[in-house]
Amino acid sequence: MLRRTWIGLLAIISLGSCGTPAQRQYQAIVANNQMTVEQAIICATAVYNAPETAPLRPHVPLDPRQASLAQISDPNYPNPEEIAAILAGHPRLKACQQQALDGVVRSTRRLVPVLSQAYAEGDNDTVLLTQRKLTWGQSNTRRRDRALTMQAAIIAEADRVTAGLQQQHALQQQQQIEAQQQLLGTAAYLDAISRPSRLPPGAYQLPGSGIMNTNCTRYGNQTQCQSIY
Repeated sequence: MLRRTWIGLLAIISLGSCGTPAQRQYQAIVANNQMTVEQAIICATAVYNAPETAPLRPHVPLDPRQASLAQISDPNYPNPEEIAAILAGHPRLKACQQQALDGVVRSTRRLVPVLSQAYAEGDNDTVLLTQRKLTWGQSNTRRRDRALTMQAAIIAEADRVTAGLQQQHALQQQQQIEAQQQLLGTAAYLDAISRPSRLPPGAYQLPGSGIMNTNCTRYGNQTQCQSIY
């Protein structure tokens, strides 16, 4: 029975070494955000390459941060065919944005207002563009600036979350070490008092369990132990 208890305690200790909750939370956040980004890229790329949005591709880069000098200095307003393409692609683009927001909500909620604000400003510019109140160059410049601002906010939030989880991880590691030491002490205590014939003669103290200390005295084949809490 005691051997099974000892094995059980070792199993608990080994399970504790599989990572702290902070470590597992960090891994879950990274996996979720990676999946969210990949899905957003796939979705936006499909909209960008769709036949109905073909008239927009000469004017608008897929990644607004990669707008060329010609695109950010384009003085032209969209023509009727290009306006029709904007209106055709916009609902699909909004679906991509909502998908991204749903993904971010699952792991990094503080970024939701940042993305929501950027998407709302993008919608405002889309209206101005279709009303021919913004040129292609002005629209691309504003898209680029929003993307860079959003990128900076995402990096700052990622740094904040990582620093917080690192602190939690260090604390939880220490707590795991203390718990393991307590378990080992308890296991040693149980092992010792279950086999009194192996105890040395005289008065001594058994290894502490973290909860109690046990003073024992052995006389011949008789051992008396008293737990002190």
